[in-house]
Amino acid sequence: MYCEICRIDTGNVCHQCGLTLSASAAIKRPADAENLISLWGPDTAALLSWLLLGISFGASVHAANWRRLGQQRRMWESIAWAMIPLACLAMLPILGLVFKVHLPPKFLLFSLMGMNGLLVAIWYFASGRQQSKYVTEHHKNAYVRESWFGPLALVAATIIVLAAVLG
Repeated sequence: MYCEICRIDTGNVCHQCGLTLSASAAIKRPADAENLISLWGPDTAALLSWLLLGISFGASVHAANWRRLGQQRRMWESIAWAMIPLACLAMLPILGLVFKVHLPPKFLLFSLMGMNGLLVAIWYFASGRQQSKYVTEHHKNAYVRESWFGPLALVAATIIVLAAVLG
């Protein structure tokens, strides 16, 4: 059967949204469904970034979406936004050397996490919101929703490595 909400082929239960499908609740796969683009939800990426994961997560997801949408310039802009926390992390030890202050790695990480909300807000209103508008205007929000398992598993692996390194 085909889930009308998520626009994916499923069994009796949609694995994406949990909708229980019956013959009346499901629709036949539309002929143009093969032409739908596969994206991660732009607003979901922004929300996850704001809640905990940081600007690098949302901007990276948006970069992947822009690549799939064929928008190379916007993809590179999103990659640049994703690099901002790395630039901040690189600058903090340099500032510590200049001012002759030892900044422990945990301090650097926590200071970046503290700036997360502000950085995500700036990114979203300066760049991230454009993707939501673009998908709504050009695709009428008709796209195949990608699973969040891969991106979130990568974040979990990164957190485990950071915890081991900063231990």
